[in-house]
Amino acid sequence: MNNFTNTLSVSNSAGFAITGGTGIDNIIFTTASNANTSVTGGTGADTITLGNFSNTLTVVDTDFSVTGGTGADAITLGNAAALNGVTINGGTGSDSLAAIGNFANNTATFTDMDSLTLSAITADSTTGAFTIAGTTVTAVTAPAAHSIFASTSSALTTITATNAKNVTLSGTGAFSVNTMTTGTVTSTGTGALTVTGGAAATTVSSSSATTVVGAGITGSNTLAIAGTGAYTVTGWAATGTLTKTATAATSIALGATTGVTTTIALGTDTTGTDAIDAKLATTSTLVLGGSNDVTVAPGIGAQTVTSTTTGLTTISVPTVATTSIVTGASSAPYNITADATNLTAITATASTAGALTIVAAAKDLAVTEGTANAATVTITGGNAANTITVGGVTPSTTAHTFDASAALSKIAYTGGAGVQTIITGAAASTITGGVGIDAITLGANNAAVDIIVTTGGMSSGNADTVANFVGGSDIVQVDRSDAVAILGSTIGLLQGTVKASALGATVAAGAGTLLTITAPSTPTAASLIVANTATAYTATTLARALEVGGALAVTTNGAVAAADGFLIAYDDNVNTYLAVVSSTAGASSTTFAANDLTVTNFLTLTGMASATSFTTADFQLIA
Repeated sequence: MNNFTNTLSVSNSAGFAITGGTGIDNIIFTTASNANTSVTGGTGADTITLGNFSNTLTVVDTDFSVTGGTGADAITLGNAAALNGVTINGGTGSDSLAAIGNFANNTATFTDMDSLTLSAITADSTTGAFTIAGTTVTAVTAPAAHSIFASTSSALTTITATNAKNVTLSGTGAFSVNTMTTGTVTSTGTGALTVTGGAAATTVSSSSATTVVGAGITGSNTLAIAGTGAYTVTGWAATGTLTKTATAATSIALGATTGVTTTIALGTDTTGTDAIDAKLATTSTLVLGGSNDVTVAPGIGAQTVTSTTTGLTTISVPTVATTSIVTGASSAPYNITADATNLTAITATASTAGALTIVAAAKDLAVTEGTANAATVTITGGNAANTITVGGVTPSTTAHTFDASAALSKIAYTGGAGVQTIITGAAASTITGGVGIDAITLGANNAAVDIIVTTGGMSSGNADTVANFVGGSDIVQVDRSDAVAILGSTIGLLQGTVKASALGATVAAGAGTLLTITAPSTPTAASLIVANTATAYTATTLARALEVGGALAVTTNGAVAAADGFLIAYDDNVNTYLAVVSSTAGASSTTFAANDLTVTNFLTLTGMASATSFTTADFQLIA
């Protein structure tokens, strides 16, 4: 064609070549073009209009437009340089771009094209973009290089990026990037984005709602998600780290795995609450880090959830057969909700910081506190027919608060070496204090029989305190071996001061003999002596009162050896104290010498103003 603005109508369907000039050539096909038909444009911005047929056309140009008809159009580009403002409108047929020249930095708009094959491009693009428009779902085979796409289409653009280095996206349209095996997907668009990862490290940065299909990211490969978009990750089963620096809440679902350790770094942003669904994971270990709050739906069998995030880690009620939860070497606070079917144990032994809050169910539950964790453990919920056992073989050795005031289940608590604050609920509880001076507050339900066990906690100067102890109902189980250890005697604990006869190895609740003394006396056989006077005694003043010349001086009924002794209850008109009375020199059918006796408190019943409120029903001796 000559170097003018030309309009050419083509009615020959046999196939031929058209070469344009320097002007703008308008070429209109009124019959179908075939594989032998080509248009080589000149320097003008030529236009090509295809008829309503199935057309095949090769275009050799860099600035042109093609408008397809109602048929299926197959277009091949033989451009010898980067496209510069090319537009191709496929029309309503099943239209395709079969090939393109190997040049980067193209600027082209494809409207209502069903498929685009761009794989021939191997050079990275830094400018320009392939823009997808119209209402047709478009399938793109991406270049084997860094490629740039924009979409204004109302339909989905699917990009197969198996060999792509990086993919950059923008616009209002939705994208799906498949089988990404290398590089980064970066989207600044507003349309939804789906990225299906391949067997390689994958990086995604998005400003819109984004789904990452993680099942194809296998082995030790990693996933990094960034940007302002809200992410949903599905099928994550790789052992590599999933790193989130995105600033919106993220949802992550683990794939079906067994015995796999999954590491997720949640980043520093604290917007919303991240969610992890581990229900398909069996006997799994989940390692969490970052700053945000996170919820975890636990998986099957034994689950370890180790969280060092500074936010709250919430483990929701299991909906699969979760048998145990271990918090691992965590520093985060936890909220854990149990179920009434499978969960039997929560172990926080290795937790170093962070409160532990447990919502119990109508099922027995074993809880192990963090041995070095000073944070509060709180238990709520449960059922009065069930027991929550706390302590196990490794009770906490660090001072902290255990609060079960809102628990409905029975509590069986064993303390360690630390100074514990222990609060129980309405159901009957059994509390074994540790070596520290524990502060125990029993539930306010007087109908429940609470048991205080002194095992391990009767050493000198370490008297636990018990509030809300109900005389005639609650029970103190005095550990005989601990009492004897205070005395340091081979005979040890006596029946009051009778004939140096040892108190039996055990005395059942209600079966013991409590002997009340109000003045100097020679006590008969007794499991425990109760001092009943208006005097507000201390351990020291009581010891003097029990000796020669004292207001409660006792005369031994037979020989009492050095280091032997007996149990006593006394009060200071405010609190009642249970104590061991030991003799330094002993006595034989006489009163104890001045300054001979030592009173060692091992339990304080706060608020029990009179020792006489402590009854036979409250006393039990255990081996």
